[in-house]
Amino acid sequence: MAVVLQTNLELEATPVDPKHLVNVQYVTDALAGIGAGGGGALPKFSVDIIGDGEKTEFEIEHGLGTQDVMVCVRNIINGSVVMTDVSVTGDDTVEVGFSDPPLAGDPKYRVTVIG
Repeated sequence: MAVVLQTNLELEATPVDPKHLVNVQYVTDALAGIGAGGGGALPKFSVDIIGDGEKTEFEIEHGLGTQDVMVCVRNIINGSVVMTDVSVTGDDTVEVGFSDPPLAGDPKYRVTVIG
């Protein structure tokens, strides 16, 4: 279940697939460091994925030295965020999995890792 925080601080529970849950406190703590007096922006790494029409899983080496990362995959063409499976596989790597293999050719997806 996901918890939606409303302005009156009442909680409303809605069903959600557990693989799409985010640790809200970690995100809040991370974003607090970006504002004025918070020490600046978090380090990030971005890379484009070029599919081959067969492969569905891609290992991303981000080199950030931590498993406490946020990963976003977006469609380069239209800017939409793409829901993928994401696994943190090490201090410097994450794995991104698509349900259908990205088509061969030009990059269509950009993976950004923040942490």
